[in-house]
Amino acid sequence: MIDVSSLSHGATYGYTLSTSSLSFRLSLRFSLLLSLSLSLSLFPTLSAQTYKDIPPLLEVKPYSLSLSNDQVGMNSAVQTPDGYLWIGSTKGLIISDGHGSIMYTHDHPMYPLGLKDPNAFVGDLQLDSMGNVYATISSGAYVIRFDAANRRIRQEWSFEETSQPSFISFDVTPHGDVFALSMDKTSDRFSIWKMNSSGQNQLIFQDSRMTYGAILNYQWFQSMHWIQTTSGILRITGDGKHFNWHTYSQVLPTNTYVAYAGDHYYFYDQSSRAVMYWDSKMDSPKRYTTIPAKVQVNSGQFMVRDEMLYLANGYYFFILDTLHHTIQDLSKETYDMKKEFYPGAISEDILGFHIIDQQVFLLGSKFLYQVKSKPPRKEEFQALVPYIRPDISMRGLAEDERQNVYASFYNGVAIKPKGVEQFEIWSPLKDFNSDLYSAYSLTYSTPYLFWHSLKINAQSGEITQTVPNFINGHIVHVLSGDTLWLYTWYGKSLYAYDIPGGKLDSVFIEPTSGSESDFPSIINKMINNRDQTAFWIATGSEGIRLVSKQGRILQSYTLADLGISPQEGINDLLLDGDYLWYGGYEGLGRLNTQNREYTLYKDPVISPAMQQRPRTIFTILPDERNGFYIGSHQGLVYFDTTTMLFTHLHPQHPLSQPEFNRTSAFRDSQGRYYFGSTNGLYSFLPEELEFQSAVEALYPLKLYSISIFNGEEKQNRYVTSDLNELSELVLQPSETNIEFHLSVPSFKHEIYYSYRIRGIHDQWSEYAADPKILVYALPPGNYVLEVKASANASDTVTSTFELPILMTAYWYQKTWVWVLLTLCLSAVVAFWIRYWYQQKWKRQKALEALRIKISSDLHDDVGSILSGLAMQSQVMSYEMEEAKRKPMLELSEMSREAMERMRDTVWAIDARKDKYENLIDRMRDFAEKNLERKNISHTFSFNGLDGKKFISPEIRQNIYLIFKEAITNIIRHSDARHVDISFVQEGDKMSLTIHDNGTVTEPGSLAGQGIGNMKMRAVKINGKLSIGTDHGYNVVLELVLR
Repeated sequence: MIDVSSLSHGATYGYTLSTSSLSFRLSLRFSLLLSLSLSLSLFPTLSAQTYKDIPPLLEVKPYSLSLSNDQVGMNSAVQTPDGYLWIGSTKGLIISDGHGSIMYTHDHPMYPLGLKDPNAFVGDLQLDSMGNVYATISSGAYVIRFDAANRRIRQEWSFEETSQPSFISFDVTPHGDVFALSMDKTSDRFSIWKMNSSGQNQLIFQDSRMTYGAILNYQWFQSMHWIQTTSGILRITGDGKHFNWHTYSQVLPTNTYVAYAGDHYYFYDQSSRAVMYWDSKMDSPKRYTTIPAKVQVNSGQFMVRDEMLYLANGYYFFILDTLHHTIQDLSKETYDMKKEFYPGAISEDILGFHIIDQQVFLLGSKFLYQVKSKPPRKEEFQALVPYIRPDISMRGLAEDERQNVYASFYNGVAIKPKGVEQFEIWSPLKDFNSDLYSAYSLTYSTPYLFWHSLKINAQSGEITQTVPNFINGHIVHVLSGDTLWLYTWYGKSLYAYDIPGGKLDSVFIEPTSGSESDFPSIINKMINNRDQTAFWIATGSEGIRLVSKQGRILQSYTLADLGISPQEGINDLLLDGDYLWYGGYEGLGRLNTQNREYTLYKDPVISPAMQQRPRTIFTILPDERNGFYIGSHQGLVYFDTTTMLFTHLHPQHPLSQPEFNRTSAFRDSQGRYYFGSTNGLYSFLPEELEFQSAVEALYPLKLYSISIFNGEEKQNRYVTSDLNELSELVLQPSETNIEFHLSVPSFKHEIYYSYRIRGIHDQWSEYAADPKILVYALPPGNYVLEVKASANASDTVTSTFELPILMTAYWYQKTWVWVLLTLCLSAVVAFWIRYWYQQKWKRQKALEALRIKISSDLHDDVGSILSGLAMQSQVMSYEMEEAKRKPMLELSEMSREAMERMRDTVWAIDARKDKYENLIDRMRDFAEKNLERKNISHTFSFNGLDGKKFISPEIRQNIYLIFKEAITNIIRHSDARHVDISFVQEGDKMSLTIHDNGTVTEPGSLAGQGIGNMKMRAVKINGKLSIGTDHGYNVVLELVLR
């Protein structure tokens, strides 16, 4: 069945494949002849749309992939869903994040490509909806599938079992089905195959190339196969059973435009110079636009996007706006750009257009190019001020009632009359020696312009001095009603100049209470408070002050109170109700003047060394909406007071880089804004600036490689695949240096990185452009690497990543080893202590046995001898005459006394008496036996003593002897009738108290009555002995038990 239509540009035929290929071919060839004859006879002359030339609004710029010059031979490119650009090349596989690139090759130790054939290269690339990347390898013998997330080959399809192709072109469905078009080496046959990983590929469609002409391109689009040939377009259903054939009016050369699949399938019909479009729902193609004759380009690449037609090859580049019918010829600019940057690639082939991050890019065979809007010219915003110095530094600006705008600079004033575009030197100062004056504030109050210390009548030109002038000394103005208030840097007074009366008064500024210094020497800005009774003052180093018109300081905020570093102080102020906005070194601050709370909004910049630095705010100028234009040390920015966010101009905008100046920001009555810089004056209308909002979202932060150096083996190991599935990095003890490579892809913005290693330090690093993180000598333990990425070096919008790290320990550093060693050491120590105590116990038992034996021997032997001596001497005294009896009785008494002392010694030595109860019993017996002889009553009390507790023999003996000596002294030298004895222990403290109710009969004789021995014994046992005679004889022994 043949259906012929659309014969104005050619013919389109619909076919259903039959079993008779011969009848099919005959009918097809007849149809082609019929198409050609009809085309020649019926093709009318069509008038193309009229396109007009316009100056290029776009430009082509090189986009560096950070590859060395010998890495050439790029073939195709795709951008994966995670934002990376994959480029197939003759040297390997290039993956770029927009700021740097890595190349996977067969011999790269860190980034191996993993192909079977080391000489193979990556050809055409395709992408499915799941983010997998497909590629033909070398001559097209097989197709591979890359897992883009984990960067490894997952699957391979080969033609070895199917045919011997001389060429292969392939495409992928969104679901990952691979279709390939192959052309045989031995015949003119071409085939479409559905690839199978087992090698048993399914034939979908097959025919002769002679029937359709030379094949130029194959694509899968809208569930159909599309083949571009030199004779026409072949559209085949997905199952290969039906197809449509659209023929050109004439055969095309092989170097024609390559078809492009966008929202439709677009192709170029050279005979009619028409770009046609077709899709799966249309019976035949339709004309999209006709390329004007002036565009003499018939081959290369084209793309249709947003009603724009892009045409390019190695020599030409045109952009046609099909909606407004304009042409931009970028050919010469592109040629000049290549000549400047890549002189060896002037005629480089263009392989295709690509949309990367919603931007248009051209892929060449060697380099990548970006199509972008041209930045505005500096001259469009620069308000030229005539002056002999090229680096003119601007200061205050003002406007009079006639809408003349005045601009001051070092050292003069320029005027822009109403209706005039440029500034000119203001006539009253043309012949004035302005070098004696240093510009800062500029204030207009009809009809006077106040510049520095001068009052200049704008109508008559008369100049009057208002306050004393100091050469090169800045003067700050603030107008309050009809009074101009002035402050001269390094002064101590405010000047009040009455404008109508021409009178000057001064107000001494009182020092702050308790302050030893004068008022701040530098004031950058003064503004009225809400009721105009005082001034808010921004100082260079002392913060912000509220000063009354009488010179009293009402409020004071130091730089520390405002979160500002002292590098620049406070540069500008803006009052907004109860809030006071201020600009300084760290950013833009908002102070609540009621509760003294502040918020600091930071907008860091990146230095040329790619390090994060604060943005210094010099001027704050409100707009008519809800924000501020802000002049900073690096360009003009905008702050939105509803979102509390900064927005920025494009980095190439002429207002994005100048260093703007203090007190040099002004909005005139016509709504034009002026900002003075250290190198000229700029002006603009709000609609002329486009501030870019903060990035709404970033691509995921990806770890794509880890390099680990083993200090013992002196070599690296690399981890570059399956990192998306890495849940923890386990390091060996000898792996001392670890290098992490991370990135967030972006082809629009710079990306900055900050990191910390939780477990070592919690402080985040400053943002920097280097995505490489080096970690050295981690001690054994568990850590977490945390990384965040930002497009503006702040935490407004970030992409984050974290990876747990386990640094294992050497065997001798492991916990179980230390536990085992501790247990072994503890066992040895315990054994030694037990042995020592056993030996000590044995020695103690032996000593006790010896003490018992000695005490027994003394008691039995010496005691019996002394007892016998006493008895015999007493018996003998009975038989003696009275005159001789006395010595014998003394001998008997001495024997008994010796026996008594010997009993004390035996008691002290006897190990069976080493308890408190033995000491108490001995003391009680001695007191009862000796005090009753003298008819002295006594009480004996003890408290806190454990009678069964062991007491040292030495302590026991000395306590007893001290007690005994005290009782003996009472008996011999006191007339007491009662004695109180108290023996008490509290904790580790013990006290023995002996107190009687008598008086010492011989007060002077106490020193020789054993007192010295008592004190000596107390010292021996580390005790303290106190003896007193007030209110009776009193002896107190105190000691600390250890």
